[in-house]
Parts: sequence; structure tokens; C-alpha cells
Amino acid sequence: EDTMSEEKGKGIYNAVVIGAGTAGLVTAAGTAGLGGRVALIERHKMGGDCLHFGCVPSKALISSARLIDQIRNAEKWGLEKHDPQFEFVKIFERMRQRRATIAPNDSRERFEELGVDVILAGVQKAFGLPPGLAVVWVSDRALEKAATVPGRGHYFDFLYFKKSAQKHQTPETPVISLINALDVQLDRMMAEGFDARYERTASMANLCREWARKHFEIYPEAGYESQTLTTVRNTRKIDVGALNKELKKRGVVIAPGYGKIKDETFRISHMADCQIDELKQVLGWIDEILGL
Repeated sequence: EDTMSEEKGKGIYNAVVIGAGTAGLVTAAGTAGLGGRVALIERHKMGGDCLHFGCVPSKALISSARLIDQIRNAEKWGLEKHDPQFEFVKIFERMRQRRATIAPNDSRERFEELGVDVILAGVQKAFGLPPGLAVVWVSDRALEKAATVPGRGHYFDFLYFKKSAQKHQTPETPVISLINALDVQLDRMMAEGFDARYERTASMANLCREWARKHFEIYPEAGYESQTLTTVRNTRKIDVGALNKELKKRGVVIAPGYGKIKDETFRISHMADCQIDELKQVLGWIDEILGL
């Protein structure tokens, strides 16, 4: 049977790889190179921590730091030493350029060309559900392989999960309210259509970004914006807590920033069941409250 000709997301996969970091990308590319059909699941960014936050950025910064140190200690190489002049902004710009050069090698487009299906998933927020549920899809071949592994552990015992599913049960004590909510949300998604749902979410993202650029700034670098939530750089130094008190009177709130950037940013969600008219209303309320 020719599994490679199957439509993406359907049919039999030879491997399902969770996480498009270094290990996941190597596994997916290797399997595809041997003629296997792969589903690669990544909920955030292709390339994982290595490309975006760890290996590549850190090595680029370390390379610049080493060069600065070598210039300061040039006499070790028989040269005249100097006090190097540098700007952190330019060093970070070089780091971002290095990351951008490598990014196409880890991109969704490259791995689709290799024959790997890339599935992007964010169940909790994008489904519009409270936390507490995990959803798993496993191919028949993965189940067959699992049957040959004696030490499958607990959280990845797919045969145990399948046995429960055949009884219309969950492996552990079920969260009935959340399962019923998931059932309702899936019906809504199917009724709306996945293409239409994506287009609605993308339209709201574009609207929110345009508003943010007009009155503030977008926090993430160009090309790294989320389709489901916009993080805004608080260039006006507004009191987000005070803004939320006024918004709460109208039945909504927005999210402040996290950790070290708590006061420097705020976040506006536009995912799940949010409609573009609702987002326009919220942005209009913010304009009214802040006098924008």
C-alpha cells in the first residue's frame, strides 16, 4: 500500500514525532529519507528551543564575546591588543541574522517537501476549554510497535489508552464536564469548517496587530507573531491594572505581561470562539478608556 500518497492528516503514518526540536527534526527527516510517512507535531515554533532560544542564539552571542576577548588579549597571538568597541544592539542583530539564516532548514515548508506532515496543535486555549484534558492520536503502525515494547511506562502506554477507548472510557477518572465541553467544541469546529476557523483567527490577528502598531508596538520580532494572541509592547507606559478595572466593568479583561516584562507588555487574545466584532468592541473600549 502506498502510504505516501495519502492526504495529509489521513491514512497510516509510519511514525508520529512529537516536538520539532533538534531530536524531532532529525528523527522526522531520517524517517522520511528512508521512505517512511511521518506526522510531525509541534505546538509552538519549528526548530524548538535550540533554534530560537538555546543553541543557535547562545552560540552566536558566545562567538561575538570570544572575538571581543581575543581583541583584548591580542598579544597572546603576537598582535597589538586593543580595547574593542561594540554595541549590544548590533551584536543581537547579528545573532538574529544567524538565526534567520538557519531557520529555513528547520521550516515547515522544508519538512513538507521531505514528505513529513507537520501538525500544529494547541488544544487548551485554541479549543476554548479550561485546562485538564490531553488528546492523543496514534496510528495503527504505532500501536503495533507499542505491542513489541514491554516497558511502555504509563503516560505513553498507547495500548492501555486504546483499551479504554474501545470501552468509551478514559484511562483515569474522567473529567466529565470537560469531555462534554470538548464534544460541544468539536461539533462547533466541524460546523464552522477548519479553513473558515483559521481565516477568522488570522483576520482577528491582523486586526489586533494593526491596532497595536497604530497605538503601541508589537513585542515579538517580525515573523514570530502568534495567530492566536497579540503581545503588545507598552510604549505608552499605561497602567494595565487600572485599564483592566475599567474593562472589567464592561465584562472583559486583557492579560498583563509575564515575569520581567510584566509592566512592559500586555496581551490580547483572539482565539477559540472569539469573533472579529467582539475584538473590535474590546479594542474600541480600550481606545475610549485611554483616550486614544
